Amino acid sequence: MKNKKKFAKGKSVSGGKSQKISTMLGTIILVIVAITVGTFVWKIEKNQQATEQLNNITKQQDKNQQTISGEKDNYGCSAASGYFWCDKTRSCVNNWNKSCGNIDIMNISTWDNFNSKDRDSSKFNFSFKYPYSWFNPSDMASDSYQGFSFYLKNDYTNICQEAINDSMRCNQTGRIALISVFSSTFILKTVAYDNEKKTPITVDNYKGFIIEGYVNDTNNGGYVANNGQSELQAIFPDIKGMRFQIVMKINNDSDRDIFNKIISTLKFNL
Repeated sequence: MKNKKKFAKGKSVSGGKSQKISTMLGTIILVIVAITVGTFVWKIEKNQQATEQLNNITKQQDKNQQTISGEKDNYGCSAASGYFWCDKTRSCVNNWNKSCGNIDIMNISTWDNFNSKDRDSSKFNFSFKYPYSWFNPSDMASDSYQGFSFYLKNDYTNICQEAINDSMRCNQTGRIALISVFSSTFILKTVAYDNEKKTPITVDNYKGFIIEGYVNDTNNGGYVANNGQSELQAIFPDIKGMRFQIVMKINNDSDRDIFNKIISTLKFNL
């Protein structure tokens, strides 16, 4: 009887150990499963967050690099996207110099004509010719000031970036010339030049002067050129109470010849 009791007692102890081992193994397995599942879920959430961040960055880049392409010229070409009409190929081209630039830029007969009568009813009218490789995307507006720029077709871009308060700021590059018409009461910024030269000029009995120099103005910069670059201006201070001005960036002697040819085609009182 004593041996049986000892045997029964020993059996009971062995069973308790087995249960503890089974419980520990179960706990370990549950912990491993929990860690595996948690890691898997964490990776999924991390990938989702990364995807959302990438999508947000892409959306922001799309906003910051938004190119205005809705406006098209009379031929249906989107100039803001870099496309211009080419008479030679009878199509829109996006590399004007390479695809359509085999025209003598100094030949005035190939130039386009700007006439203020086609843009606005001003206090006075004027016209001039400009190279076919130039582009004018703006129009004349306002009674006190009218300013419009010309750009080189192959260098023109129009990138708009979202600023504070959901406003859009657009940056246009490739500007080569600026034409301004403003009243005597309009205050225009002045530009400081190095090696400034001033020469009198008369067009249609209106007296004016030509200014050439290298921009040296750290506060304002030039009208068209940057500091250190050369600008040419033709200014007529009084045409029926209005001031007329043409400014062009000069990179070489060819640009200077183009400027002089533009002035030779300038007409007032049309």
